Amino acid sequence: MCAFMPAIMLTACSSLGVATSGANYFNGKKETDLVKYFKYDGEPIKADGDYDKVLRFSNLVTTIYVDKTTTEKFKNRRYSTNFSLYYHELWDGCLIYPGKVIHRSFVNGRLSSHQNNNAAINSELKRFDTDIRSLNAVPKASDNAMFETTPIGNTYYIYEQKRHGFPLDDNGDKTTAYECTYTIQSVSVYEDSKSSTETHTAYIYNDRENKYTDEKGNQISEADALANEKSYITNGYESRKKEKGITLVAYIKDGVVVKVESDK
Repeated sequence: MCAFMPAIMLTACSSLGVATSGANYFNGKKETDLVKYFKYDGEPIKADGDYDKVLRFSNLVTTIYVDKTTTEKFKNRRYSTNFSLYYHELWDGCLIYPGKVIHRSFVNGRLSSHQNNNAAINSELKRFDTDIRSLNAVPKASDNAMFETTPIGNTYYIYEQKRHGFPLDDNGDKTTAYECTYTIQSVSVYEDSKSSTETHTAYIYNDRENKYTDEKGNQISEADALANEKSYITNGYESRKKEKGITLVAYIKDGVVVKVESDK
């Protein structure tokens, strides 16, 4: 199928074939297929046998990376809610849970009475005060100060009281009600960590050009390249190799590749 494709698609087809079959992909292919894929005519080498020519091709580029991972440990905190109470305080001192229906009765068009949740809410408010004392809870404004002085592995408690007024129109009577929120939270202090990895390029080796370059693209000798890698390793880095491309030796007869060998 690849033989009937345009040149740009032939290259893509060859790349796919090399990726799946390696150098063996070129067995039975034409010499011109090698030239198109590697983008040069190859390097003649001597070899025994009944061949018109033997060529070495390479587009292999080897990059040696070095990595060092640093882990920073630090103090952190985790919040959990121990107590939560939310209610509305009406203009007449009655307390209700939001969403509850207020049953009202009127005398001469004026509000005379309504249902409330005073007993249940007052009981919760007493529990709130009791819990603050038993837990030695501190106001939320002291959270940061407590965090700084609490050792890792320990827990402290914070509480908060909020009362926010909002306008209420009850059958034409404009008045103010209040949203009330009471919370107690436990704060667990624990050791956390954050890792970061620093990566450098020790060197890059271009096999076809037999050339070494450093991280900035400057050409260096093989000795300097290996010395760079060794220096990084001495300073706690780990090296890893990444290769892109292949090298091969093609044995060609009558313009056709009759044998191919990987050359690494």
